[in-house]
This record gives sequence, structure tokens and C-alpha cells, in this order.
Amino acid sequence: MKKIISQIIQYLFVLLFAYAALNKWLTFSEFQVQLGQSTLLHGYDGFLSYVILIVELLVAVALCIPKTRLVALYLSVFIMTAFTIYIYVVLHHTSMSTCACTGIFEKMSFETHLWFNLGFVILGIYGIYLETTNKKATLKWVIGTVLAGIALVALLFFTSKHESAQQQDFTRTFLSDPLEIDSEMVFQKNSFYIAGVDGDKIYLGDYDSPFVIIEVDMNTKKETTHIVDIDDKDLQFYSLKTKVLPPYFYLADGVSAVVLRGKLGEWYAKTISLNQSYFTAFMPMDSSRFALRGVNGLTEQSELGILDINAEQPLTPFPELLKKQVDGLFDVDGMFSFSPKSKKLVYSYVYRNQYLVMDTNMKLMRTGTTIDTTSVAKINSQRTEKGEIKMTNPDVSVNSRSVVHRDLLFNISNVMGKKESHKEWRQVTVVDVYEIDNNRYIGSFYVNNQSGIKLFDMAVTDTHLYGLFAQKMIRFALPNWLEAN
Repeated sequence: MKKIISQIIQYLFVLLFAYAALNKWLTFSEFQVQLGQSTLLHGYDGFLSYVILIVELLVAVALCIPKTRLVALYLSVFIMTAFTIYIYVVLHHTSMSTCACTGIFEKMSFETHLWFNLGFVILGIYGIYLETTNKKATLKWVIGTVLAGIALVALLFFTSKHESAQQQDFTRTFLSDPLEIDSEMVFQKNSFYIAGVDGDKIYLGDYDSPFVIIEVDMNTKKETTHIVDIDDKDLQFYSLKTKVLPPYFYLADGVSAVVLRGKLGEWYAKTISLNQSYFTAFMPMDSSRFALRGVNGLTEQSELGILDINAEQPLTPFPELLKKQVDGLFDVDGMFSFSPKSKKLVYSYVYRNQYLVMDTNMKLMRTGTTIDTTSVAKINSQRTEKGEIKMTNPDVSVNSRSVVHRDLLFNISNVMGKKESHKEWRQVTVVDVYEIDNNRYIGSFYVNNQSGIKLFDMAVTDTHLYGLFAQKMIRFALPNWLEAN
């Protein structure tokens, strides 16, 4: 019976390593890209991509040979221990979104992958015990193998740039008046994002259920779920997202090139644009005109434009607005924010310290800069076998979220200034505030993590800042001098 169990364990490891190696070989450039995106492995990615592939193949073969089987089992435990600790570090100590995995493993969540790897560590240890007779000596070798796997990842961790925030030579001015919490709510789900604001009501979209809009009243702490009905049930959607600009809400899918509009309170949306333009970012400016970012099919570079559903030529591109520095794709990545009060549209770059201030005709009014020093995007990109262009270095984003209200820009920064500690940054989110009319930095404030969760999304009104932390929404009272600026 022990022999059968031992063989089953060996076959499982052979299948695991052979499958992993084959997938890496078939998508090798994509595998290299993912390694390069890892904050723990970047810098070692060129060397490690070959080493991991070769070692997995050799272990799979060695497991099939009786004379090398025991050594291969020890190597299997070493490799799976290292993979397990790597996933743990990614999950708890970095801001990474990828794990350099291929095939079915790429589809797993970090939590699932952690338990999957841990299960194979235990299987491997049991398989070693079934193959040996001197249990005392085996215990020492197993402990040493596990510790070696842990030590390898620890070495990578302490020699890599694993911090989620970069540190630069500038000094922030922190506001003397802290934000005070005046209301908070906890939701049952953590898949919400802020779709828009209407007075004291906040509207949330749901990544998991794109036809659901949650209406939140922070005064009464009432949460109302609305199910949106649409006029054309045959439409295909791939990345549907909700935006609210009172008195309307909008459902937009740039992959399907479709925009639907409905009135708040009625929850029925009609198709107002179909196949007029594909886009990667979308912001309504009024009931019929929308700011878009899309990729030019000829140049493969991102451009801004206006979609006017009532115009004879619905799409008007403005290719001169985004300034290419590296590839014209990732280096110009950014986010729209729009203030109905001041009728100003802001496009904030993700990977550099700049933002564009435009009117509703997308006429450039001014270019502003944030206080950090990243004037050139520090990114590299590469085309994979699938034809996709992906970044090949760790996330070096400068700005993660920007919201404009009247003439103030609230910007979540990923860059630390002088005398700011990594330890504190893991516990807070920093928001910098700018006056966009004259590109003046006003000051910054910290927003504390909630149960270990950082500020994910935000909205600003005349008197409050609303912060979304996964399943929790908090309303902060703005200091008097920031109100209704």
C-alpha cells in the first residue's frame, strides 16, 4: 500500500513539473514578462527564467528514474517551499498583481495558489518518508530542505526593491487639520467601486455584477440595490463599467464599443452609442459627450478624444495631447476625472508626475505637475507570443487615483518624500492636494488603513471626502478651508 501511495505522489509531482515547464516553454516571453513585473524577481528575471524552466524539466525526469527519485523528491520539496513562501510574501508584503505563473496556475487567486503549493510541500515530505528507512536522518534533511527554500525567498526579499512606495528627494507639507470620520458603513461584498456622487448619495458599481448599482446614503446609513434593465439583451459585454453624472447613469464597455444611458431613479438604460468607438478609458461630461482614451490601430499608441453621439462625425481624436516618452502605451497610461461644478476635465498620468487640465472641448488649458520628481515614466514593455504588449518591469506607478472637485485635485500618490518611512506607508495612504488653476501644491494628508486595507477609491464633495476600503466606506469631513473651494 505504501508503495502505491509513493508512486501516486511521484506521478503527481511529475505531472506538476512537466505541465509547469511545458507551459513556460510555450509562452516563454510572457513568462519572462511576468518575472520582470515581480518586485522580488526583477533584476534576476533573465537568469531565473531559464533556470526555473530547466530545473522543472530535470526534476520531472529525475522523478521517473529510481536512482535519482529520492533526490528529486527533496528538490521538489525545496522548489515548492520556495514557491509557497514567495506567494505568501507577494500576498502580504508587496503590491504585486501577478505571480509569474502560467497555465491553470495563472487563473488561481493568490490565496488558492498558497494552499495549493503548501499541499504539495506536505505531499513531497510524506513521499520522502515513504522512500526512506532512517526517519531521524530524514527529519534533519527535510528540515534543512524546507529552511533552504525559505532562505532563498528571504534573500530575494531583502535584496529586492519590494517596497510598494518609492522614495524621492522632495518634502511634503502635511495639513495641520486632520480628516475626521463622521460616518462609516460596512458592505457584504468587496467588489465595489465608486461610480459617482449626487449630493449626499454615493453610487457604487460592482465589478462582479455590472448591472447592479448600489445607492448609499451615509446620513441614514441606508444601502439600496438597483438592478439595471437594458434595451438590447443581445449585446455582448466584456468589461462593462458604471459612471454616474446626475441626472443620468452610464454603462460603458470599450471592448464592445457600446455606451448605454439611463436616468437615476428609473434604472432602465438605452443604447446611445454602438460601434462608434472602442476605448480603454471613459468619462461622461454631459448627457451626450464623453471623454475617451483609446488605442490607435495604426500606431498602437494611446490617444485622447471626444465621443459626441449627436455629431455627424461622433469621434474627434486629439492625438497631440498625450506625450509619448517610451512606448506611447504604458507611459501615457492615466485616469480621467471631471468636475461638473467647474466644467474641467483632468487626465492624470499614472507613471509620471504630470496631469492635463482641459475644458469640455478637450482644449488644453494647462499642464500641471505633482510634487514628486518622476518626470519620465520608468517603464519597459515587450510583445508576447499572443501579440499582447505587457510591461516587463515591476509596477513603478506614481499616481494611483485622482479626483477633481471644483478647482482642487486630490491625488493618491505612490511616492514617498524625505523623512517618510516605509513602515508608516504600509499603514496609510497619502493624498496630495493641488489647486489646478495655478498648479499650486496645497498640502497632503494621511488616510489610515482600515483593518489592513488601503484606501482603494475616493470621491470628493463640497464638504466631504468619501473613501472606499474594500468592504468599508468612510465619510471624512474636510477641513473648513478645503470646503467648497
